[in-house]
Amino acid sequence: MEQGLLRNTSPEQAFVCRNGRVLKNLHELANALVSMDDGTFSHHVTKEKNDFSSWIQGVFQDEKLAKQISKIRNREGIRSKLNDALKEQAKLAAVQKIEAQKQTVPKKQFFQKLLEKRKQKAATPAPKAAPQPSPPKQDAQVAHQLSDMQKKLDEVLSKEKEIEFKERKLLEIEQKIEKKLLGPGEHHHFFTKEFVQGIVTGFLVTLIIVLIYAKFVLQV
Repeated sequence: MEQGLLRNTSPEQAFVCRNGRVLKNLHELANALVSMDDGTFSHHVTKEKNDFSSWIQGVFQDEKLAKQISKIRNREGIRSKLNDALKEQAKLAAVQKIEAQKQTVPKKQFFQKLLEKRKQKAATPAPKAAPQPSPPKQDAQVAHQLSDMQKKLDEVLSKEKEIEFKERKLLEIEQKIEKKLLGPGEHHHFFTKEFVQGIVTGFLVTLIIVLIYAKFVLQV
């Protein structure tokens, strides 16, 4: 059974609002302030009085909280102060409950059970994490990328073979043209023997003509 600010009042000690709503505890008061109409709130909280503060002082016997509430004149401030007080009371109640449970068990027995639990926890092997298969979607993406790369590589190799084939064809055509122009057994050299002989013969003929011409001109 909850004590202090968290407890429910008896029906005779319940707070009856002006609008007829009956409040059995401070939780209900905090919630009622959210939807309480202005007329009802103004009836209970004025410059001269604070019915909520008086109820807390008379029924819950919390003088500190009652004094804090008595100084507040708006519903938001009263509700905020109530919620803070209730949270602190709930924490205190939880600690008291734990301490009470410890006292019901002899200390030696309590520590023995605690030690046994720790030993069991340490002896229990941690479950091995099962290997997680890669998502099928990612596998499909990787396979698709590899397939594209293989296709591009095949295209590059095919183009290289095509270029090599064309180069061989061009070389064959060049060789055929060279054979037709030079004739069989001839080599493509610019300064051939016949070329040199022609130059020398032409030079000698020119020289003889010049000498003959000079001789006749001088005689005249």
